[in-house]
Amino acid sequence: MAQMKKLRWRWKQTLRSISRSSIAQYFAGSAVFVSVVGIVFFWLVISSFQRYDSGAVGCQPDGEGSWAIGIYYGKDPFSLLPIELADKNNDNASAWPVANPVLSCASVTDAGFPSNFVADPFLFREGDALYLFFETKTISTMQGDIGVAQSTNNGISWEVLGIALDEEWHLSFPFVFKHDGQIYMMPEGNKKGDLRLYRATHFPLKWTLEKVLIKQPLVDAVMIHHGAYFWIFASDFTRRHVEKNAELEIWYSESPLGTWRQHKRNPIYRSGKALGARNGGRPFFHGGHLYRPGQDCGATYGADLRFFRVNVLTPLDFHESPVNLSLGLALKARNSWDGARRHHLDPLQLGPDSWVAVMDGDRVPSGESSRRFLLGCLSLALLALVLAAIPVSWRRRKRLRLVLLALGAALACTAGHFFLSGDGAEPGHRLGSQLSQFTLVTMTYEARLWNLRLFVKHYSRCTSVREIVVVWNKGPLPDPAGFDSAVPVRIRVELENSLNNRFKPDPEIRTRGVFQLDDDIMMTCTDVEKGFVAWRQSPHRIVGFYPRLLEGEYRDERYARRRGGYNVVLTGAAFMDSAAFGRYWSEAAEVGRRLVGQHFNCEDILMNFLYANASGGERTVEYVRPNWAIDTSKFSSAAISRNTQAHYQIRTRCLAEFTQFYGPLPEKVGFGQRVDRWDS
Repeated sequence: MAQMKKLRWRWKQTLRSISRSSIAQYFAGSAVFVSVVGIVFFWLVISSFQRYDSGAVGCQPDGEGSWAIGIYYGKDPFSLLPIELADKNNDNASAWPVANPVLSCASVTDAGFPSNFVADPFLFREGDALYLFFETKTISTMQGDIGVAQSTNNGISWEVLGIALDEEWHLSFPFVFKHDGQIYMMPEGNKKGDLRLYRATHFPLKWTLEKVLIKQPLVDAVMIHHGAYFWIFASDFTRRHVEKNAELEIWYSESPLGTWRQHKRNPIYRSGKALGARNGGRPFFHGGHLYRPGQDCGATYGADLRFFRVNVLTPLDFHESPVNLSLGLALKARNSWDGARRHHLDPLQLGPDSWVAVMDGDRVPSGESSRRFLLGCLSLALLALVLAAIPVSWRRRKRLRLVLLALGAALACTAGHFFLSGDGAEPGHRLGSQLSQFTLVTMTYEARLWNLRLFVKHYSRCTSVREIVVVWNKGPLPDPAGFDSAVPVRIRVELENSLNNRFKPDPEIRTRGVFQLDDDIMMTCTDVEKGFVAWRQSPHRIVGFYPRLLEGEYRDERYARRRGGYNVVLTGAAFMDSAAFGRYWSEAAEVGRRLVGQHFNCEDILMNFLYANASGGERTVEYVRPNWAIDTSKFSSAAISRNTQAHYQIRTRCLAEFTQFYGPLPEKVGFGQRVDRWDS
């Protein structure tokens, strides 16, 4: 209280000083105040969400978006699931499971081909390998080229091979197909004014121009063989009296290399850009029917996909009807890689009851980077006006001066937000070019239900969270449907109110990585994602956010800082291997569990001892420093550790007892050992 009074007194003195100063001094003081507020805002807020691993070469803000490519599996095109729900794993990248997107601008940039985004994916199967052709926005020319990647495990991991086709004009939509033993590509190159066909001379990286098929600037052209003819579906936005992204026309020929003739009803569609006229990928056959994907460009370019079943296709007539093909909803907004847009799907049948598909998606709407730049400039312009008005106001009412100072500070923060905070997303970190997911486990009871609702709403939006498991120790069971969650929430009811329940083996957990998190700790998703990738780098360790150095007595983090290291990471906010739950509930740990039950404390310390006991002398803990974390138990009476002194005494007794049964804790680990300095 005394400190608050002192701060208020200093603030009043500052204002009095400003009011007595000259115009120049007042203006300078106001400018300094506004600048300091902006710097503090950057330090506390913007820097907490920034990513420093994207590099300066590729993946830069682009007005066309930040498109990436994901992969899906199913028994047919109408039951496709994203790779993370298909339980595809990759031990080489510590990805259990692999998660979308599987290809991004970072993948291409890391392979030596700097890119801002990848889009328009097409699959092609040759031998035992899958090839993925895609548009890549090349940094050096800022135009689209055709890239290619290869997978030898049915799409679980991809190797970027290089640029398959590069012309002097923009290329995209690389439709690849085989005909009479030859492999062809029909990319979009409408800036050249025609539709061209290329033939592979050394698949997949060498191509030569085979023929100009149609001398019109056709967009997103696809070709299928149906009945007696080959058919091209495409759009020509140069036609008169047609709406952009709302036109569709059809051409037909007896051969892909033959003479192409227009459909009698061209253009099939000419208006209504939300109706799916523009192609959204390769048409496909299933169950004897032909289906066509189209783009919904109503709200923004490439907002979503629509699907149609082609009922009639002849040179004189055409009719299609909409069908439902759901690829799930992106509920994490900008933390979903496809949270804002998806405009292309390419399904491929691998075998009976086995399909794979690739889809592109974007976390931001079209023109997002340009919009943020303009809003940042507008904020700076308004800030300049406010600063110009400050000298005029210095002899006027105190309230007006305060309003202008507050407005200037707000505009400084707003400008910083639009210029420096990126697209507002907190994406996951790649390891070995791949993303993964984890299960979040928390333990609570009815007295903390208010806290749990806030907890679930926040953490369910983190990119890599697959499921939230609530270990419910006592009280009336809440309805899982009552949580505002972007991921499934599963409540696991326990018969006994015990802290041991936190580590109980759970066969329904489908990820190897588990994030144990107390329900009263709030931190940014950016920090959570840092911790997750650090655990993936060392999955045999406990990786967490609260280090301790325990040397016979339980001490707080300040003690570890003074001594320059730690040997324990508290599991109230830590990643670990779900296999460790079996170790905790083994017969060897029975004595420790009994002590935890007696003290109603120390389960996290016991887990550290069990890791150390099984390590063979290897390092078992790793610390990651959060930018900030809030302990909401300080605002609640329902916390077991509110009496700090008693809490520490119990944990000191636990430390002595566990040492007796399980041996010593590992050697001290120094801070600041990671190259990225996340543990400083």
